[in-house]
Amino acid sequence: QTTSPAHADENPFGYSEGAETQPAGHVEVSQWLTQRSGKMDGRYDATDSLTEIEYGVTDRLQTSLYLSWAHYGVGGVSGLRDAHFTGFSGIRLAGEYALRNPDKDGYGLAVYAEPEYSTIDDASGARVEEYALEAKLIYQKEFRRETVLYLANLTAEPEVVREQGETNHELTLEFSHGISVRVAPGWSAGIENRWRAEFEPWRLTRCSTYAGYLGPTIHYEAKRWWITAAWQRQAMGWPENRHGLALDEFERNEVRLKFGIEF
Repeated sequence: QTTSPAHADENPFGYSEGAETQPAGHVEVSQWLTQRSGKMDGRYDATDSLTEIEYGVTDRLQTSLYLSWAHYGVGGVSGLRDAHFTGFSGIRLAGEYALRNPDKDGYGLAVYAEPEYSTIDDASGARVEEYALEAKLIYQKEFRRETVLYLANLTAEPEVVREQGETNHELTLEFSHGISVRVAPGWSAGIENRWRAEFEPWRLTRCSTYAGYLGPTIHYEAKRWWITAAWQRQAMGWPENRHGLALDEFERNEVRLKFGIEF
């Protein structure tokens, strides 16, 4: 017997986006908390708070508004200034359009675009003025009567960063994917993998750093609300700082908690 999803854009992963969009006229509000820790030395704790409001414009098109805050506790980390503060970190607008529906076409395919403005650098916590455009291709496939879900995202994000009178151009490429299994009514568990690389300036021949992450995810959904928890641990990176990891631009551990409710 096929298990119907409890909400339109069911997504049991912490980082990968799903290809299903909100039905026309539906609104969903979600809160994300991401805790990042672990550098080459010293103490580094960063907590990102993201509030998302999704709205289904049509059954294929949804828009989203993101408001973000960040808290940094940094002390004794090589190459970073000591810092302890909480502040507003940016705003994003996004649109996602479904090209294929997994229920009708056998697989899901969507395109996603997200212009954003940020005031805090993710890695260092420094005050910056950053403009970026995140473009994403999303693939979704379900197996075994919708009890097994596979998602894959390919993301490109060019950025213009202004800091202390200097302007830099950066490009981030990311591939994330995961597989999740429905283990009980309402419950799913799975594993997610991410590869993230940065290029300076916007040249694919000039990779400055990359890292690979792997970790579990668990998800529970009710009729009108859902919650997801995910842990990502860096497995390898370049250039190596310690134990084969890239810890200048990236962190060793990321833990994410997401909660959403439909209206």
